[in-house]
Amino acid sequence: MKRATVSTVLFLLLSLVAYADPEQVGALYRAAGEELVQAVLIGVPGGDVGPIPSLSTDNMGVPDAAPQGGRIAFVRIPEEEHYQLVVRDLGSGQEKLLLEGNSPLLSPIWSPDGKKLVCSRYNRETKILRLVVLEPDGGTHQELDCGPNLALAPAWSPDGQRLALTSVSIETRLPQLAVVSSAGGDLRVLGKEFAAEPSWSPDGQQLVYVGPGPNDAPALYLCGADGSGARLLPGGEGGASPRWLASSIVFNRPTEGGVMEIRSIPASGGESSRVSPEGATAILSDAQAFFLPFYMNLGESPPES
Repeated sequence: MKRATVSTVLFLLLSLVAYADPEQVGALYRAAGEELVQAVLIGVPGGDVGPIPSLSTDNMGVPDAAPQGGRIAFVRIPEEEHYQLVVRDLGSGQEKLLLEGNSPLLSPIWSPDGKKLVCSRYNRETKILRLVVLEPDGGTHQELDCGPNLALAPAWSPDGQRLALTSVSIETRLPQLAVVSSAGGDLRVLGKEFAAEPSWSPDGQQLVYVGPGPNDAPALYLCGADGSGARLLPGGEGGASPRWLASSIVFNRPTEGGVMEIRSIPASGGESSRVSPEGATAILSDAQAFFLPFYMNLGESPPES
């Protein structure tokens, strides 16, 4: 099962890169036609970490590593329509169950200080995905009101005070950028239509996101944190799943041969360069691309045009 294979890789990868500095990002690649998977640190000269050993992570979703290292959070599905949000200590192997039930859970992401988690939780009756903020060390959890839409792919601001997300209309299936306080409050839609997968700049003043580019192909865009000044990032055509480092942006982009490669581009735009090995299929470590297609299986079918 491909998803389980990727989950296995990501689990091990994230434990390797938990202490990466702001100029590094964890990534993985699979050599074309081979089963060997390597972990790499983008932004590190000769950053090949080496082969990843096998580890059984059956029924485990894509995890996220705590910024301080030592723990990961992930969703486990032990059986059909049974979902668990779990935190695992990488040293002892002990696990802590945070949420459990028949409501699908997606995309747990640690806050920058490692004190909170946010994930998307689906309500089968209302067909709405809401964000839930939790304190894994014994605190409470709070469901954020994100309106009558599906809240996907949350991204913490550097100060942990805000969450950028993809807000998808149930009626139109139109994805838009939105921002909400991590403590609760009104959702602010930034007015960017067909926009998804936001990532914050290190100073919290800008967002990079995916939108339709020339010929309706995906492309990378920049805008202010309030949605102002949207502009195409030169050289970001065809990009997806962007992650903003200190002075550059890394992203996934498919090649004509169907290989997914990781490329890097200056945050100001320019010519991008490949940073994943040639001929290898690569995925950025948080793999947000897994989450966006998932909403299509949750609600009613999109209306016919």
